[in-house]
Amino acid sequence: PTLTNAPILVLLSRTQIVKESGARPTRAGVQVVDVQTGNDVYVSDDVGMGFNSHWLLIDAVKQRLELSFERRTVTLDYSQP
Repeated sequence: PTLTNAPILVLLSRTQIVKESGARPTRAGVQVVDVQTGNDVYVSDDVGMGFNSHWLLIDAVKQRLELSFERRTVTLDYSQP
């Protein structure tokens, strides 16, 4: 089904890697999908340790979405066709 009122779908993942020391650090991953095309517009296995600082800013005037994660900010610009 298509989400007609949302331009993107944000899928989050959490992965744990076992190191030789026995430590199990957790990494957060993200997949951002364009709802109309079904194409991935952003994918990363490591955007930080968690989702506590994750936010989305919608700027309707500039036709831009800004996604922020612990380690990076991603801007999706819909002003150009």
